[in-house]
Amino acid sequence: MMSQLALIEKECQPTDFFGLFAIADQICKTTSLYPEIESSAWRSVLGKLVRVSSAYDACVNESTLKGLLNDIDRCPGDATEFKEIRKLVQGLHTVNLRAEFLHLLVHSSVASAARMLLAINSGASHADSFLAWQSLLESTRFYPALAHLAIGCDVATLRNFCMEQHRLVIQSFRTHGFEPILPGKALLTAEYDAWGAWIQAAQTRTEERLPLLSTASHTLSLALNFVLLTERTVQASGRGFDSLYEGASMTAIVRELMSKKLAKLPEDVYDKLLNRQKGESKSALQHDPYSAGNLFFFSEGIIRKRHYVVDLPHINNLCEHVTYTDYQKWVGDRIAFVRARVDNIPRSLHAKQLRIEHDTMQAKLLDASLTSAGEKVPIKAGRAPKDMTPEAIATIVGEATGLPPIVTPVLTFFFCRLFRLLGKNSAAEQ
Repeated sequence: MMSQLALIEKECQPTDFFGLFAIADQICKTTSLYPEIESSAWRSVLGKLVRVSSAYDACVNESTLKGLLNDIDRCPGDATEFKEIRKLVQGLHTVNLRAEFLHLLVHSSVASAARMLLAINSGASHADSFLAWQSLLESTRFYPALAHLAIGCDVATLRNFCMEQHRLVIQSFRTHGFEPILPGKALLTAEYDAWGAWIQAAQTRTEERLPLLSTASHTLSLALNFVLLTERTVQASGRGFDSLYEGASMTAIVRELMSKKLAKLPEDVYDKLLNRQKGESKSALQHDPYSAGNLFFFSEGIIRKRHYVVDLPHINNLCEHVTYTDYQKWVGDRIAFVRARVDNIPRSLHAKQLRIEHDTMQAKLLDASLTSAGEKVPIKAGRAPKDMTPEAIATIVGEATGLPPIVTPVLTFFFCRLFRLLGKNSAAEQ
């Protein structure tokens, strides 16, 4: 499977719809062999599949921008296997729908492989569960049609595990004399925690649901501000950075890192820092998009040297549209690519996605809060008499839900309008 996926990645290029569909079909057919391989190799294969899907996404994006998906009349040769897909394409009226269809084909394979790895969680290593949960979250958050694959996951345990795993990695860095500066990993950890809380809330029907939604919204708000701010408004204690805080700025941190003499973290040092077995890091360097391949280091001081381990933002944080050309440059020289694109962070593709996700979470949180408040009002206030005035109802609602007194006039205005509307409807019926 690894050699087949490597060949697909090598042949992946921007092309027309049917060419991209053929590549997606190869990926899906290769992934269908996933259950037949040794379970010990699942993590490496999943890591490679994630890398191939990233390259494929970039090809689809570049093909879309170049208008290559506009032509759906051409069919490669007389291949009969494309007859059915041509019928389907007729229903994909826009270029965006065709691109979304192609993305979904590949990411369904990634999500299915990740879910399968989570299903054997009792026999899987911590690293296996960590990569599988990350991959499943990445697929389901961007493609809601795949959300059903998260059903049955022990989300609370996986959330706690991800946070604990991050804490242990930071502790290992410091134990070996490296202070971590990880803006990319800190952002991802916050996003995964937010979406973990969101999925956990969706699977909860008790009073814990509202606090989980609130946690998810607040954490994602931190992530959004971290990406949008261009200057650091609050200084972190010391030089390290491993978690988000109010006023932190990815742009400011990365700009400062670009002024340092960064070098790629050697494999033997990576083995030592993360307690890997010899040779295991090579696989991680090639296939894990979140860890070793994106780790660098630099040193400061003459008499008393201080060493820092650093990661850099993902390509989605650096481009408004991730094309295959950009992807190749990012893979080839990440430091140069980040240095050239650091100012794109606030308006990047990922920033736009975070803004949409944050707005959605805020709206859902407001709906849940109002629903919860509506359930508490009858309990705390009792049944309202028929002759009660709008002012009295507004006061009772405010006190029952714990809203500040300044909100009472707004509620009064709302109930006055409601009373007038009900009065008109009653008169019309009579």
